Amino acid sequence: MKKFGFCDLNISIPSHQFKEKCLEELVSLGYKTVALNTTVYEEKNETSKKKKSQNKEVIPPPQATLDSEEVQGKLQILQRITLHFSDANQLQKLTKSENTKKYDIVSVVPKSFTAFQLACACKDIDLISFDASEHPIFMNRKTYNLAVANSIYFEVPYAPAIADSGKRRTTIQVAHAYHTYGKSKNIILSSGITDFLKLRSPYDVANLALLFGLSEEQAKNSMLDTCRALILRAEGRRFSRTAMTMMITDLDLDSDGEPMAKRYKTTEDSDSDMS
Repeated sequence: MKKFGFCDLNISIPSHQFKEKCLEELVSLGYKTVALNTTVYEEKNETSKKKKSQNKEVIPPPQATLDSEEVQGKLQILQRITLHFSDANQLQKLTKSENTKKYDIVSVVPKSFTAFQLACACKDIDLISFDASEHPIFMNRKTYNLAVANSIYFEVPYAPAIADSGKRRTTIQVAHAYHTYGKSKNIILSSGITDFLKLRSPYDVANLALLFGLSEEQAKNSMLDTCRALILRAEGRRFSRTAMTMMITDLDLDSDGEPMAKRYKTTEDSDSDMS
């Protein structure tokens, strides 16, 4: 997984249509890394079918990928799963699923403020998105900063804003909330397309990002450096969690950091043992 460049981490097009129509368009627009998105909506009437659904696998396996010869030197193609959820049970199904481990990026769409709080505190996900067709959920500075502290990212899909004035209003509202509560930290821009005709070049998307409250530098990084950091974070979650934890523990952080707290605790324990 080496190719980064301009990224679009939300291509919601079936793999066979992606091969036929979307691949060359992405390459011609200058993208180097993309993610094919699989969306899972929470089950309705789950309470009445709780016993039946307890052992049911709600997360499907990733879409069939293209042959390496077809994309060699063109695109780095990742697999992404996005779960719409409103309670802890649905989130647990995502994080515990064996199929989830097969995806490169794990994303969620919280359907309530409680779900948003859960997502911001969950270190087993990489990305938080939203549904522009629904009323935006409440958020605050505390939960936003918790997500940033957990290296979780926020997504602003631009395709819904192009397609519909109501969705455009919601997208701008959510993006401005990200700016108000978190100064647009950890923001990525993606298309979220279901139709390749709505694809835009990275430079057009950067101009559009100014409407979302991002600075010029943030707009550029939202498709470059921030996406790269997200991909590396997701890769670390999948393969090197223990190693990453050891690295963080060994860092010499300030007195408010967790490693220092552990160091103090160790010192206190050793003092008590001596006494």
